[in-house]
Amino acid sequence: MAKDNLLQFAVFGLITGGALMIRGYRKFRVRRKIEDLPTSRIAQAAQGLVEFEGKARPYGGKVFVSVDGLPTLYSRVAIEEYRSEGKKSRWVTRWTYELGERFLIEDTTGVAHVMVKGAELHLKREIREWDLVDPGLKQSFLASSAGNISSPFEMMSGEWRVTEEKVTLDEDLLVIGNFRTRKNEPEVVIQHPGNQVPERKLKSSGGLMRDAVHPLILADGTQQEVLSRVNHGVPIMILGAAAVSVGVVLAVMEIWGFQQT
Repeated sequence: MAKDNLLQFAVFGLITGGALMIRGYRKFRVRRKIEDLPTSRIAQAAQGLVEFEGKARPYGGKVFVSVDGLPTLYSRVAIEEYRSEGKKSRWVTRWTYELGERFLIEDTTGVAHVMVKGAELHLKREIREWDLVDPGLKQSFLASSAGNISSPFEMMSGEWRVTEEKVTLDEDLLVIGNFRTRKNEPEVVIQHPGNQVPERKLKSSGGLMRDAVHPLILADGTQQEVLSRVNHGVPIMILGAAAVSVGVVLAVMEIWGFQQT
């Protein structure tokens, strides 16, 4: 095996293995939190770390349009460029864009605010080619691109795409975070776009957010659906550790071969 190839395989193993270990650990940690925390009813929840399962509802009637045209309460978008560097090709995130800061989660007992800032997302990803994105959304994305591209004309060449993670209106949602209540919590109005669903006023039980110790975890789907998606954390970590080990061995072989010459 040529020395250059040996070094490339070593670097690939270390980077890929490290990324797999991080990804696997995140899945494993979320699964442990879901299994260790009982699901709380919103109206009876105590302050502190809780897990809520319910439906995503709009706060103040704020609903956005996602990349695939669905009504969305929160969206995190990454604009990516496909780059070729020698023999390597990969998608590179040029900038990110967020829509929405707060929405509601409702179960059969009540409703609570979800403060999305800094959340750890375990949401399904939607990928769409840049040319297929709605022109209005393109303008919004470009308006947020200050300092990330030289001009909009830069995106007329090369390959670009949009990757989106989102919370859609009325979908099943699992949220884990730090729950806080306030005295005299005001009523919230659940108002759907276009008044297709009658307006409702409910007493808010409090708000979910992240703190210095506990992240805010958002996952779309029921508890069983989320558990099935994060069930492979340990195998992924093992695969990542194996890739790192191979990378270390190849790096040692490269260094040893260099010293022998």
